[in-house]
Amino acid sequence: MDEVYRSLEVYMESHPLGVGIDFREEKKMSLDFEKPELGKPGWGQKVDANFEKVKSYATRVDNSLSIIGGAINNKLQVPLVIPEDADLNSYTTSGMFFCNDTGVARTILNMPLTGDERVAFSLLVEVASPAIQTLKFYWPVENAKIFTRSCADGRWGEWKQIATAGATQEFELPLASGISVWALRNRYSKKQFGEVKIVISVQRTGISFDLENETLVANLPAGFRPTAPVFFSVCGNSPTGYVPGFVLVSTGGGVYIYFGQAVSYVMGNCSYVTS
Repeated sequence: MDEVYRSLEVYMESHPLGVGIDFREEKKMSLDFEKPELGKPGWGQKVDANFEKVKSYATRVDNSLSIIGGAINNKLQVPLVIPEDADLNSYTTSGMFFCNDTGVARTILNMPLTGDERVAFSLLVEVASPAIQTLKFYWPVENAKIFTRSCADGRWGEWKQIATAGATQEFELPLASGISVWALRNRYSKKQFGEVKIVISVQRTGISFDLENETLVANLPAGFRPTAPVFFSVCGNSPTGYVPGFVLVSTGGGVYIYFGQAVSYVMGNCSYVTS
């Protein structure tokens, strides 16, 4: 019988007490078993009384866990599916929602992007002042787009894209035949929203003062080329000293220098936005 009571005490001690339970009261109760001696008068009633105590304790623990569980469920709601033809303007209750079907996503109203750019997505709604929606498209995985908007006085604002790009990756600029690096790395890069940057520092390989007007010095690959010709100022070194000039980046990717006289080297950089 002692082993039975000790097991009950271990059970009580191993079940954390939650909201609304006085630990000291329950702990005291767990140690106040009346341990009846088998066969003596009243032993059965004492056993029944002790088990009623256990039953009461277990009920209070269960109630406490229900309160805690409810709080957790309210905080960490199970995501709900967004159905076909839903209107995101009606999603004003706090919670997490998702649409795993790209076909369904393209039927939903008041979403960011249009047409084929709409793919499967998740939606987080925060009820604050104002209410806020944050929508994340699932792919492309390497550059998934995230948008947010807020609601005030019953009117939703425009979706705004959140910048999510990591560090901009730079590439070595492919130089034209007979052109070599002068002092700095020749490189190009593109940021998330299409801004391209070019840095050039070139000379004619093995020859001084031989970079002439309209010399092709580099070639940009597809995806980094401007949609219209881009011109930017550069500096060159001539026999009479430093002289200004400009560089043309053509829509075909060619990078050309323009000076009023032959120069030994050219340095400069520019930025522009591609489509």
